Amino acid sequence: MVEAWTAHEMPNDKRFVYYLLGAKGICVVPISSFCSELQGFRVTLLEENEETLVKTFTAIRDGIVEYLGS
Repeated sequence: MVEAWTAHEMPNDKRFVYYLLGAKGICVVPISSFCSELQGFRVTLLEENEETLVKTFTAIRDGIVEYLGS
């Protein structure tokens, strides 16, 4: 079953992960997708290159700051 959400009905964490994907090109998973009342996101670390990890987490941090400021 595909869920149809309007912007006001969509959980905040799901809205944020769509923002992060569109704005930063980083894909994370909203915790609300795991039938949880918690808000947040999950990250899977498969990258072994430390420089790439730093860039990725810096972009996530920047995305959080930008999103909260909007």
